[in-house]
Amino acid sequence: MFGQKLLVFSAMLIGAQCRYVYPEVEYSPEDVVYVPAHYARVRRQAHGSLTVNSDGTSGAAIKVPIAGNDKNILSAIGSADLTKSQHLASSSFGLALDNVNGHGATLTKTSIPGFGDQVSAAGKVNLFHNDNHDLNAKAFATRNMPNLPQVPNFDTVGAGVNYMFNNGHGATLTKTSIPGFGDQVSAAGKVNLFHNDNHDLNAKAFATRNMPNLPQVPNFDTVGAGVNYMFKDKIGASASAAHTDFINRNDYSLGSTLNLFKDRDTSLDFNAGVKKFETPFVKSGWEPNFGFSFSKYF
Repeated sequence: MFGQKLLVFSAMLIGAQCRYVYPEVEYSPEDVVYVPAHYARVRRQAHGSLTVNSDGTSGAAIKVPIAGNDKNILSAIGSADLTKSQHLASSSFGLALDNVNGHGATLTKTSIPGFGDQVSAAGKVNLFHNDNHDLNAKAFATRNMPNLPQVPNFDTVGAGVNYMFNNGHGATLTKTSIPGFGDQVSAAGKVNLFHNDNHDLNAKAFATRNMPNLPQVPNFDTVGAGVNYMFKDKIGASASAAHTDFINRNDYSLGSTLNLFKDRDTSLDFNAGVKKFETPFVKSGWEPNFGFSFSKYF
């Protein structure tokens, strides 16, 4: 039973933040992303994206509106990721409902060859919005169905709130639980240090408390911080670091991005970076990575 619990809780630590496929790119404590505190009209165009990485992996996603009116849009969504040997790493399909007032919901099924299936439901409710402030509540529930004999089916549930201020500041608070296996509570924040027509500089930080329901594993924390800079929405750079006290692990990353083309419906970006980790027992060197990201509305 200890081995089962350790495996399941490890899966939660790795994947708990990958919760919402649509309707928008969501936050994780390590890389908080905030949208401006105003609403745009719900786009009724089909949307597709493609990512190709230097290690040979790749991914694609698509969102196609199938029904709606001036306030609500129902879309079919799907995605697939390939390994470096071009085998299927995961696939997902489902439905997404977007509301012009900032509410939303998704229902998805994900298949991971060699592991099993996941069925997830997620929702978002806008609690308050004006010209300066935006407050949302979010929740999700996932049924994990591994095809591994030693691991039973299990559930992952979570909820959180995120606040955004119109000058670029923001904060999030989330809790994720696997009943019977453990909990995780995360807080993250972002502060805009400088912004004008050409430059945008942000600082971010997060803290996560991991509380496994395992007698042999104590509660432990992961904390981190970083900075992001963008010039004319064209050229960007980032740096971040994180520390996990349980295994005394440090993670470091440096990144850059270059927008190669962008108009109202199309964007092509080049991303590159390096990362490494250190523990008292093993260290990695700086590992480079780069790739292209393409996004298109039809």
